[in-house]
Amino acid sequence: LQMAMVSAAIANGGTLMTPTLIDSITAPDLSVLKKFSPTPYGTPISSDIAATMTQLMVADVANGAASNARISGVDVAGKTGTAQNGEGNQPYTLWFTGFAPANDPQVAVAVVLENGGGRGQSAFGNLLAAPIAKKVIEAVLNR
Repeated sequence: LQMAMVSAAIANGGTLMTPTLIDSITAPDLSVLKKFSPTPYGTPISSDIAATMTQLMVADVANGAASNARISGVDVAGKTGTAQNGEGNQPYTLWFTGFAPANDPQVAVAVVLENGGGRGQSAFGNLLAAPIAKKVIEAVLNR
């Protein structure tokens, strides 16, 4: 959740929103009893830094290490990660976090695969985590 919030804050021009799991509460007749509105939590980065980060993340998907998150016709902003877990031959933790469309964000995601996604040290974030994020983004955007 925290990494999805990082991506969402970048997508939102530097403003971090309070996470909300419920959009509204409805009655049995489907009338809305209570509607929840987005609430800012803080501004951890400036809008200039958020714009720069967005450009870098779009480039990472379009031409860099996060290429498996590419979606035709959509600018996806993203970053992969392959994290070591201790010493020795421990399986990696594989990451992808990002948002789309970059110019009008509708979805922010974070994908984490522990234990190398079942592939030990032979996998990396772009191989396994980025394609999962791509499928989630496509589902949200109805692609």
